[in-house]
Amino acid sequence: VTNHGYSVGCLCMMVGNELKQGYTIKRPVRNVDIVPTICHIVGNRMPKDVEGGVIWQALKDFEDR
Repeated sequence: VTNHGYSVGCLCMMVGNELKQGYTIKRPVRNVDIVPTICHIVGNRMPKDVEGGVIWQALKDFEDR
């Protein structure tokens, strides 16, 4: 995706005890997925108007099915 000729893609790298180590997520991660993921990890409620979702594939307790 581009905006005025510039890429709006980004690299998402996450580090933390709750996250899988050395794992590559095989689906697109959107910027709007970051806040819901952080809220889940720290135990905060999701904002009511949040657009994204938790990046479950990045979490240690998520099993690929």
